[in-house]
Amino acid sequence: ASTITVTITNAVAAAKVGALCIGNPVYLGGTEYNAVRGALNFSEIERSRFGDVKLTPRPSKPETQQTLWTKKAAVNSVIALFEDTDAVPCVWSGLDDVNTDDYYDALFLLGIHREWSVSLAYPTNAKVSLQIEEV
Repeated sequence: ASTITVTITNAVAAAKVGALCIGNPVYLGGTEYNAVRGALNFSEIERSRFGDVKLTPRPSKPETQQTLWTKKAAVNSVIALFEDTDAVPCVWSGLDDVNTDDYYDALFLLGIHREWSVSLAYPTNAKVSLQIEEV
């Protein structure tokens, strides 16, 4: 059995943690350069029949769309991971091997996969399409 102790202190104000994630890293493949970072807007927009608008701001949640290349031998493991993590928040890092890249933060999310597919059209690698939504 393992024991993990986390101590958080702040001498100036109340200390808090947004999330504490413990798990095993799994390499899914290399991310293509055409990844997309967007956001889902949950604000409410109501219009009267006269066109007047009432806006209620709500937080937006980041999302990413990425294409990865993974080895053919890893395809079954990648598919099993996606199936095992349905509706399970995970840390997703599109550039974990290049954390000095200016795009690193844009592709780093705590979220769930919303959509994924694996193209088996290539002889030695599989092309993985992945959409992640932050929780």
